[in-house]
Amino acid sequence: MESSECSLSQAMRFVFSGGIDTIGVLANQIEYLRTHFSNPRVFYEANGKPTPLLIRMVKQILEGLRDLHQSGIVHRDLDIESF
Repeated sequence: MESSECSLSQAMRFVFSGGIDTIGVLANQIEYLRTHFSNPRVFYEANGKPTPLLIRMVKQILEGLRDLHQSGIVHRDLDIESF
């Protein structure tokens, strides 16, 4: 059985495209995205503030970068596709 979870970049593209961008996403992942990420407010509240989910995601990304840097690894071309 294939995993239905998806990458951060897939989730971000899905949300910010209004659910249109599903390139490279498996059918069961599309259902996961529709269930968990169909509302743009998953990342931003009505007042424009980031949601706790977005804060946790950014924190995890930054912690990963910190760990890489502490190991002497530097990633020069950070973009959403890297996650």
